[in-house]
Amino acid sequence: MRVIQVVAAVLIAFPMADCSGAEIAGPSGPSAGPSGIRSSAPPPTIVSISPDTGSIYGGGVVTVVGDIDRAATVTLGGITVGLGWSPTDPTKHSFVSPPHTAGPVDIVVTNSTGGSRTVVGAYMYVEPGSSRFDGTWAGSTVDGSDSWIEFTVRDQLLTSVRCIDAFDMRLAIELSQPFVNGKVEIVTDAGRFSAWTVSPTETAGTIDMKPCSGIRRWEARLQPSDQ
Repeated sequence: MRVIQVVAAVLIAFPMADCSGAEIAGPSGPSAGPSGIRSSAPPPTIVSISPDTGSIYGGGVVTVVGDIDRAATVTLGGITVGLGWSPTDPTKHSFVSPPHTAGPVDIVVTNSTGGSRTVVGAYMYVEPGSSRFDGTWAGSTVDGSDSWIEFTVRDQLLTSVRCIDAFDMRLAIELSQPFVNGKVEIVTDAGRFSAWTVSPTETAGTIDMKPCSGIRRWEARLQPSDQ
């Protein structure tokens, strides 16, 4: 993992003010803002961010380790993301990376009490590149519907999609659709399916095919036998 530079943001205590008035060293340089009284609220601590690289299509699960308020808010590259936490380790928090243009972006974590921490250039968005994704991928939906998703890629072609919902209703279709720039989208009589690369061993996408209807978002990993 790359060494990360941590910069504490200053919270302006004037009424209606927010962190946008703080002077934070970022990729574009310091931002100008009014002077004010510094907040005494303790900022969160950030020990590590993993992974620190992901696809421009987003969909990657990023784990942040540190002392962070469970009601904290997080932005990645200026985009607000939902923060979850581990039920077994209070120092582990996670969020799903949103789509973004290529390049480094900052992560800003703000506790509910007001203390804020900025990690400059903490996450690098990259183009899909020329990685091959041949193999069998499997994972589940992440919207609480508990549907199982499997698909197969052969010679950079999506050749099959399988879905099993929480009631053991099943769908299996065969097809031949190429990945273009690390992404594939299909529309058939059965419905819609999309997949995009998050990393060489992780993909994400959506499915809206009976019995997995309703544009459900899923995450999948390359199965060990294909790695």
